[in-house]
Amino acid sequence: DAAGTTTGILRDATDPRKVTFYLCADKTILGLQFYVISLGVTNPATALNTTTIEIEINAPARSENGEEVFPVFAVEKRAMTSPQTALLGVKNGAKPFQVVIVEWSTKTLSQSSPFVSVSNTLTLRISGSITLATSDTISSKITLTGLTGVTSEAYPILTVTSLSGAEWVSAGLLFCGDSSTTTNQGEWSNNAIVLPVCASTTLRAGTTYQVTF
Repeated sequence: DAAGTTTGILRDATDPRKVTFYLCADKTILGLQFYVISLGVTNPATALNTTTIEIEINAPARSENGEEVFPVFAVEKRAMTSPQTALLGVKNGAKPFQVVIVEWSTKTLSQSSPFVSVSNTLTLRISGSITLATSDTISSKITLTGLTGVTSEAYPILTVTSLSGAEWVSAGLLFCGDSSTTTNQGEWSNNAIVLPVCASTTLRAGTTYQVTF
């Protein structure tokens, strides 16, 4: 901070949209060198669309043995360059502080029969505003809740019988039971149906997927 006692960054008390970095004492940022700073933040609970992010520099005089080493100078605000590429299916999603609310544009669930002791097929149709994927660091799943009275004893196996929505879905690589190797299966969990997305599989934003089981 300005007093040299706190490392890191400091949010401006007079303007919450401004963050200030203080260079530690006896440290120097060299010219023509690249510096990378990573910040861990939590996005707000509401949508956010930032305008241009700007940067400015203020460097006060520095003295050594009573002699001025660096004169006072300042760099006025300059617009920063931000990526405008899509991320996880969100337009301009790679732009800092571009925050959207995840929504399902399509979300329907129907059944083939209402009668007791007969075979029943459930059909789920979904289309989301973001891309869902499962990788080594991300575990995506779709959960259907509110199924009070529906038990795993009544429906012991949740096998996905058909898939549609993308050309590779027919290979059965969309949902995996136990989030691992059992393809074309969902899971029961506390009166809910859980459909874990298979590893290295992606549900693309804006694509309607139809699943029957």
